[in-house]
Amino acid sequence: MSPVSPAELQVATVIPVSDMDRSRAFYEQTLGLAGAAVGGGHLLRAGDGALLYLLENAGYAGQAGWPLASFQADDLPATVADLRRRGVTLEVMDDDPPWRTDERGIADFGDVLLAWFRDPDDQVISVSQPV
Repeated sequence: MSPVSPAELQVATVIPVSDMDRSRAFYEQTLGLAGAAVGGGHLLRAGDGALLYLLENAGYAGQAGWPLASFQADDLPATVADLRRRGVTLEVMDDDPPWRTDERGIADFGDVLLAWFRDPDDQVISVSQPV
């Protein structure tokens, strides 16, 4: 068997969670990701083969001050509207531009539009659209 370079390997984002059932419900039912139990956690599949691995670890859940995962959308306003219909609350940022969000929850950075929401452990997840 020939060696495989890291560039050829599939990558998964690891998200620590404090309550697997609650997190699975959010990621699978609310966001609509397909998932399955795997050793020590739960593996979720998103578009283009992206993977999220939920790892039950209450000690680390909710500790990151930055987005743990970022989804890319072709139409962010439509994606944000869909998230809201699913019961997801978008972050409202009253900061100075470009961080300030509009009434839909979208910030315009010029070359990218961004929106943020939180999972059950209050961890930030972002959705972006290159402009």
